[in-house]
Amino acid sequence: MGVAVVLAAALFSVATASVSEERKLAQAEADFDAANARVAELEGQLAGLEETVSAAERQATRLTAIADDAEAKAEDLADAMSARRGEAAATVRDAEAEHRQEVDDWRTQRGWALAGAVFLFLLALASALWPTLIAWPPLTRVLEQSRWRPATAVVLAVLVGLAMLAGSSTGVVLVGGALVGASVAAGIVLLLAGRARSREVAGERPSGQSPEALRRARIGFGALAGVGAAVLLVLAVALEKPAAPALPEETLALASAGDPLDNPTPELRALQDAADLRRGRADAAADRRTESLDRMSAVEDRLRDARAAARGAQRRVDRWIAALSEPDPGSEPPPPSEPPDGSPSSDECDPNYSGCVPPYPPDLDCADIGGPVEVYGSDPHGLDADGDGVGCES
Repeated sequence: MGVAVVLAAALFSVATASVSEERKLAQAEADFDAANARVAELEGQLAGLEETVSAAERQATRLTAIADDAEAKAEDLADAMSARRGEAAATVRDAEAEHRQEVDDWRTQRGWALAGAVFLFLLALASALWPTLIAWPPLTRVLEQSRWRPATAVVLAVLVGLAMLAGSSTGVVLVGGALVGASVAAGIVLLLAGRARSREVAGERPSGQSPEALRRARIGFGALAGVGAAVLLVLAVALEKPAAPALPEETLALASAGDPLDNPTPELRALQDAADLRRGRADAAADRRTESLDRMSAVEDRLRDARAAARGAQRRVDRWIAALSEPDPGSEPPPPSEPPDGSPSSDECDPNYSGCVPPYPPDLDCADIGGPVEVYGSDPHGLDADGDGVGCES
């Protein structure tokens, strides 16, 4: 009776142990399936991220090429516009320079015409008033002085008048022309009056001509000089100032437009906006690629951990399957083995590693382990750097 009880108890213990081991095996298989599902999930995420990175690279490359093409077209258009504006500006400058020269010539022509008119008018006046003029006391006093004084005054007046004729103001040029004409006329009058005065003092008479003939000659010369003075005066007044050059409005607008990049046309602005838009989209695609690469790095880290966990779960399943191999029906279950003296207990070993690696913490490295170990689980010590399930390989 006692033997039967003992045998029944032993059979019950074996059956209970078998049920417990089967449960543990089922749990290990469930952990293995969950780990594989996690690996598959992470692999799917990684594949999706790789496709996202590839698509972002393609989009960034395409948009960058479009932006480069638009920028090149904008630069070509800006260069062409700059060339056209340069040509227009040169045309305007040449036209303005030519107009200034024409105005200067017109001003000089009026000055010389006025100089001739004043010259002939004074000669005509002197011819008409010649007997009175040579007896005029101020002229007599001038003639009684040294010749060099009046000659010097005339020359200086002529030089001043010529300098004024080269001026840039119409009024100055006209005054200069009148001064030149008056100075030359005064010089001639002084010369003729001086000679007449000398003959009169010497008692000489013009040979072959009567006083009446001389009077008629003076009147004729005065009339001709007066007519010439009138003609030149009319010419000086009638000369029209050259009109400003009539340039096309487009040429004037181009010449005053300035740098096309500072003041772009609608066409150039459209190209610049298109280039900026494509460049911005290309930059956004590059940012998405960088973000996806960062996410890929994180997923790869999780994938390595998940694969290590799957390998650890597979090893646990293999151990439980080996443990559940059918025992010999006639043999008694072996007694639990005791660790030898001085060997560490299971509480002193981390189940994530083969052999006996002390649990974390503290953190250990391969120098503390002393050799390669298999990694089954989460690798808390970080011994499996490449994630292949074996730590401290070298």
